[in-house]
Amino acid sequence: MPIDQAGNGQAVLLVRPFDGVRAEDKTYDHLGIGYLSSYLESRGIRADVSDMVLGTESTTADVARRVSESAYRLVGISATSQLGFPEVVEVARAIRRDSPSTHICIGGHFPTVAHDKLLRDFDCFDSVARGEGEEPLHDLATRVLGGKELAGLHGVTYRHQDEVVVGPRADLIQDLDTLPFPKRQFMPPEYGGIRYATMVSSRGCQYRCSFCSVQAFYGCGWRARSADNIVAEMVELHQREGCDGFDFADDSFIPVGQEGSERIRQLCAAIKGSGLQDLTLIALLTAAQVNDEVIHQLREVGLKSALIGIESASAAVLRRFQKGATPEINERAIQVLHRHGIEINAGFIMFDPETTLEDIEANIAFLKRHASYLIFELLSRLSVYTGTPIYEELEAQGQLKGDYLNPDYEFADPKIAWLHAVSSGLMERWMGVVSDWTRGFKWGAGSLPAPFRRARRQKMFQYALEVFTELTDLVKSASELPSVDEAISRLSPGVNMGFEQLVNPIAEEDMNEIRNLVPSYRYAENIT
Repeated sequence: MPIDQAGNGQAVLLVRPFDGVRAEDKTYDHLGIGYLSSYLESRGIRADVSDMVLGTESTTADVARRVSESAYRLVGISATSQLGFPEVVEVARAIRRDSPSTHICIGGHFPTVAHDKLLRDFDCFDSVARGEGEEPLHDLATRVLGGKELAGLHGVTYRHQDEVVVGPRADLIQDLDTLPFPKRQFMPPEYGGIRYATMVSSRGCQYRCSFCSVQAFYGCGWRARSADNIVAEMVELHQREGCDGFDFADDSFIPVGQEGSERIRQLCAAIKGSGLQDLTLIALLTAAQVNDEVIHQLREVGLKSALIGIESASAAVLRRFQKGATPEINERAIQVLHRHGIEINAGFIMFDPETTLEDIEANIAFLKRHASYLIFELLSRLSVYTGTPIYEELEAQGQLKGDYLNPDYEFADPKIAWLHAVSSGLMERWMGVVSDWTRGFKWGAGSLPAPFRRARRQKMFQYALEVFTELTDLVKSASELPSVDEAISRLSPGVNMGFEQLVNPIAEEDMNEIRNLVPSYRYAENIT
């Protein structure tokens, strides 16, 4: 269907706010907005994009001015992160102030699970497109642009006078091959001579982790594009944009059981048959689905790096998180990936409300076994997101602090609270430095060659782990602990000294010294 070009009043503006996106992630298109744009345009509705992350507009005032000057009647704002929701509100309020008659719709995981509360509490929003957004947003746009009533809309919660109306759940799109490829607004980024594009080959997840909002967002199930459809998009991106790197952002790249093995076999066969060569693939993997056969096939077609949700080496924590994995499964997955030469970025949650010292010790032992090559978040604390099972559990138990906008908790064990506060106070800024190097071959860190950068990064991980180990030992053995502030004050000089040895610029000829460097400063004895 041809797109209506009869003025911006008949177009939709989709906005990506700046909501705390890491600096090195700024160069990727927003795939969600890309799919919404292409879906709307395939049905004759022009979709313009305002991307504050990539710089189409850089301030909320710029976005509001664009809406006002172009007379958009419908604006959709993507709320990609609950933590970045204040920026979404700021953009919506600026648009509302300058264009009071414009309909403002928001979508994303957080708006989906808090749709009724958000419309109750924020008059800058007119509606929420819940869950998978293509069909709800298209139906909403048809009504708004046509000046029709919203009654009967599926997948949309909207305000009618003083009442919040919750429309029935929209059906999921079962055949993802029917979706047009996402509209990409910007040139894909290039790192290390490789041009990358993000892709999704499936939607949803078959697992039910207690901290995750994917099930609440989609409703249920897992659906995949066909191998031919995935590879057709890869070929198009290669031919049109020169992409040889593909970063798969699926919530679950490999489905459970034999279905997963067959899917990977088909995908790898399709890639080989496409003529694409020398690819670099990155994917999010689930430990239970990692085995030699699957990883060997993916390695043959270019898998170089994997993010794998380990979360914990403690069996008790994995049960609390409903991970569907065991420490043994996690261990095997890490060994398989390492054996095949895959760079491993492990999703890791060191602290949660019920963390015990035994959980911490299990994590330390696991990380020490793999610290020479594993990338991980040492001090990560479980974030509680509205609508997740763990949110509901903490709320029911009276352990939840804050409200649905900013849920939080306290640690059950005061010693764990001390360990988290002191280790974070000592190392958080250094962990930020380490994070600049956690993306391996894709992201640079100055002029240091990649092999040396990786070696230095791993030394920093190992040193941080030693600091954390000694603090854990201190918590176990000390009859009385100093205050958090006192501990940080006493320990900071020594910890900083160790990190500074590893952060200072290092010439290539000093690489042997890097490899042999073992931090020897003993700091815990200073506060016992």
